[in-house]
Amino acid sequence: MLQKQFTAPSVYLILACILLVNLLSAGFVSLSGDEAYYWMYGQNLDWGYFDHPPMLALWIKMGYTLLPNTLGVRLFPVLFSTLSIGILYHLTKVIYKELSPKQEAIHLPFFSLFACCLLYQVYCFIATPDNPLLFFGSLFLFLYYHHLKQATWKTAIALGIVAAGLLYSKYHGILVLFFVALSNPRLFLQPLTYLAALIALLLFFPHLYWQSSHDYPSLVYHLSERHNSSYQLSFTLNYLLHQVLLFLPFLLFFLFSRRYRSDVHTKPPSPTMTLFFRACHFMILGIWVFFLLMSFKGKTQSHWTLVLCLPLLLLAVRWLINAPSLLRPLYYTAAFFVGISLLMRVFLLVNVIPNRVLYNHFFRGEEWAKSIQQTAQGSPVIFVNSYDKAARYSFYTQEASHSLNNIYWRKNQYDFWDYDQLLQEKKVFVVSTYPIKNFTPIAMNDPQAHHGKHYSNLHIYPNVCIDFDYTLHPHHPPKRFNPITISHQYAPAITLDNSTYLEVYFYEKGKIVGSTTDVTIAEWEQSQSPTFQLESGKDIHLEITFPIPKSINVNHYPQAQVSIRSSDLGPIRHLCK
Repeated sequence: MLQKQFTAPSVYLILACILLVNLLSAGFVSLSGDEAYYWMYGQNLDWGYFDHPPMLALWIKMGYTLLPNTLGVRLFPVLFSTLSIGILYHLTKVIYKELSPKQEAIHLPFFSLFACCLLYQVYCFIATPDNPLLFFGSLFLFLYYHHLKQATWKTAIALGIVAAGLLYSKYHGILVLFFVALSNPRLFLQPLTYLAALIALLLFFPHLYWQSSHDYPSLVYHLSERHNSSYQLSFTLNYLLHQVLLFLPFLLFFLFSRRYRSDVHTKPPSPTMTLFFRACHFMILGIWVFFLLMSFKGKTQSHWTLVLCLPLLLLAVRWLINAPSLLRPLYYTAAFFVGISLLMRVFLLVNVIPNRVLYNHFFRGEEWAKSIQQTAQGSPVIFVNSYDKAARYSFYTQEASHSLNNIYWRKNQYDFWDYDQLLQEKKVFVVSTYPIKNFTPIAMNDPQAHHGKHYSNLHIYPNVCIDFDYTLHPHHPPKRFNPITISHQYAPAITLDNSTYLEVYFYEKGKIVGSTTDVTIAEWEQSQSPTFQLESGKDIHLEITFPIPKSINVNHYPQAQVSIRSSDLGPIRHLCK
């Protein structure tokens, strides 16, 4: 026997305990920087964002409207994660009922397998796009099984709606849909498949329109700009190591299930179950190989394959049916991981581990924000190259803040919001975590040094369109006359002076390799004026000259771009709105 017989309420009791633990964790553990960033999504609801689709933003908006605190931010992720576990349990019970010769309760085996998904447990109480991905992924697999069993227009419509939910959760959802469809080519011969696809496309169209109207920023970032560093072998080795550590219990159970396979005569799987298991295998192999290939382009993150916990959990039930002697080791392993999970939550509540990475993620709360707020003395706070700190500051102080991104930092959603209007205030307080000339240290209890400076009439203009595409070649002279086109909507005009001027920077494969501030505007030089006006609402065509820095190897054909440099804060990256 798999275990002692359980009554039906025991399932709900276990789910209730999981829900309670997650609610307590969600309410008392401080928000991470990314969660605060997603909270900003919820404060600015839209059909799309630079980094992710909008499903999580909607969940956060609904929860925060009910409870305007940390628990409110995580409320719906916690509720839906509990529901996803219930869906997986029900699907597991269906699998066991079809394959096992004995009809026994499977409560402990299932929840023990779930306990072995340590990272899954973590994402059950924090607000990230992986949470809706896991929910819609489990619901999709549940509906797909029933669609295989009996395809109807009702299951097709439901699959179309849930497929749209997958895509609205995280872009990784398209991998789930692709590999499940690839596992069953006969789907492409069924009209109901196209009904489901049409419904998903119609529901997802608003996000596609948002991407189109913003020049597909998410697609460009995730497929190109995110991987702008040269390949290192450590990218692939780290990916492989993280995947082994993440799914180690399942790898071990799979290997031992083949070695200790018993003589239990399981029922032969039905054609429906065979196709369903085939879909699970395609998901696991396809998604795992996809991100393995992505590691050859740049760094990968271990949680990108978290959705594989869903098919692995379902397949592991089949392994246990064939090797029931593994149940006792499974229970011990589950108890170990439950202990690790609870201990980890305690560490997130009490700062007892001297870990700077952990501190940066979860221990910058209200005290940190108040320290900066007091130093700012009522001025708007601008963070240099830090979208997470800007969001966290706004959450804990309920004041608008902004992340000023220069060319050395990646693009993010702050490049699309109108918070750059704060830069036009008469007085602002700029914060940086790396030293900048004339910045002074901020007195605060934080392992990372913070530096700040008050600016009067800073006048930084990040939302300017600069049309300049120029590639250096070895035969070009040291100085070259180049036309640029500038357009903007800052009224009435942008004034260039000795503190705000143009800069040409050079890059190779997305990496900055040099820059020069010795840019001469022909029209400005001819006017012999201390300032130069760039008028609003129309294209301004200028001719500039600039020297090529000696540090640049022109034989590598570096490209060049123009930025408006603002004082000592670095050349500002521009995105047209």
